[in-house]
Amino acid sequence: MHEAAAVTGNKRYEAVANKLAEFLVRCQIKSESHPELDGTWYRGFDYDKWEYWGSDGDAGWGLWTTETGWTHSWITTTFALRKMKTSLWDVITKVDIKEKFEQYCPQMLPDDCLVETLSQTKDPTK
Repeated sequence: MHEAAAVTGNKRYEAVANKLAEFLVRCQIKSESHPELDGTWYRGFDYDKWEYWGSDGDAGWGLWTTETGWTHSWITTTFALRKMKTSLWDVITKVDIKEKFEQYCPQMLPDDCLVETLSQTKDPTK
């Protein structure tokens, strides 16, 4: 929502982004007994009870599980952008990736990978 508001200037998107940010701040974990969890977000939340929530269907995923590689990185990055009064769109326009792309593309997306993927597709233009 932050990016949609930034790129469109739509006031409704901005209002929704602000409400989402307020919610994310309010539902953060606050713990004096477990400072390692303080400020993070659990993977389950019960909106009606306004408390953290887990289900017996969550086999292997306890209530205290935090998925730092997914949600957290997006939330903290967006809060940083909000604090800087900018957007990801503005930041990436100032970055020249051509040199790094040429350096890392062969490792990350080698030609033989592309050829193999295209050969498995009935219509290689898709």
